[in-house]
Amino acid sequence: MSSRPAEMGGAEMSSRCLTSLRIWQLTVAVCVCATTGDALLAAGYPQARGQRPGTLAAHFQTRPDSPFAAVQANYQAGGYPCAPQASCAPSAPYTAPETPPQPLSNTAPPAAPQYNFSNAPSGLVPSARTVAANGGYIDPAIVETQLRFRYDSAYGFNRADRAEYFYSTWTVFGGKTPPRDMGPNDNIDAQFFKLYYEQLVMDDLSLFIEAPIILNNPSGVPGPGPNTSGFGDLNAGFKWALYETDTTILTFQLKNYIAVGDPDKWLTAGHASIEPGLLFLTQPADRWTIEAELKDWIPIQGGVNPRNGRDFAGNVLSYGIGAAYAVVDNSSLSVAPVAEFVGWSVLDGQKTDYASSGRLIGPVDASGDTIVNGKFGVRIGFGKDTCDPTKQRDSIYIGYGRALTGERWYQDILRAEYRMFF
Repeated sequence: MSSRPAEMGGAEMSSRCLTSLRIWQLTVAVCVCATTGDALLAAGYPQARGQRPGTLAAHFQTRPDSPFAAVQANYQAGGYPCAPQASCAPSAPYTAPETPPQPLSNTAPPAAPQYNFSNAPSGLVPSARTVAANGGYIDPAIVETQLRFRYDSAYGFNRADRAEYFYSTWTVFGGKTPPRDMGPNDNIDAQFFKLYYEQLVMDDLSLFIEAPIILNNPSGVPGPGPNTSGFGDLNAGFKWALYETDTTILTFQLKNYIAVGDPDKWLTAGHASIEPGLLFLTQPADRWTIEAELKDWIPIQGGVNPRNGRDFAGNVLSYGIGAAYAVVDNSSLSVAPVAEFVGWSVLDGQKTDYASSGRLIGPVDASGDTIVNGKFGVRIGFGKDTCDPTKQRDSIYIGYGRALTGERWYQDILRAEYRMFF
């Protein structure tokens, strides 16, 4: 028996390879000569993050003069053990060798030869993941250890407490913010500084946390109030890759929002919430990537309007799709323009409404509100990955987004981020 690092995967094999089996992360292949009983058993695991794939192979030969001896010779010379040219034609009856058995020796056996799977059929060698997440607004499906710094500057929040998705509503309507001066108005600009860290804890599973600092600049009516700043609500959760090949990833993500922002400074939604979702990433053609997401934001113990007993906070379904094309893609630099379209549909909840004069009308039904934004930017990758020099470890994204519908969270948004994979 011998073992050595090699790349192996599941399998188009010759007729002499009777079967191959994929068990979770393990691929097992059995090559056997039905006539002579010779066999080769190989078990391989795919490439883990930052590691090389590996294979353990064992060759069992029952007859020294069998046709599989040629296979063994090819195997030791660096060829693939299940070479198509091997045959299982019947051979002459087996005759025991005349050389008597040699006595056991205390001498250490010679070092096992190093085998090479470079000649293996391409179908048996899985390539490492080649697809990259280039989007700037759609959550990336890649499950990886990474660090991200993000800056957003959003202008023109006009119904900021809609479903208590971004901000809590006024106290008089069941929210956590003080009345009037610090309550939501019809024109707010805000800046968000966010630090995100994701840690791979096992293959296909990661944990993450994100902490924001928020700067609010209300300038509308009624009563703009002072500018405020401070820590906003945390979010933390996990990502689990449900399906992954070298060019396609489908990931389940669960975010948990924790209301730690100061309600007196209007830095919180005022309640906890959870957001399960599916993230998708694929590379349909060379240099092209497509990303998509579908998420459901669910408030927990949100505001309840005491005037009508209805929940002010409500479910918000979000979805998006985007595409990127790498106009430059080499070992030292990648440049990929990105176009994304992201939408939100408010399933229930309320929002504070205003007359055109700025007069406060009060809470109205927000269910059915649909918001769609167009997001356009570029991702630039640089810095070689230590495990794969063809990939960039670091990247920056710069982009602009604008509301395409009458209903909106904000009218315009600028985003810049720096992302680093480990």
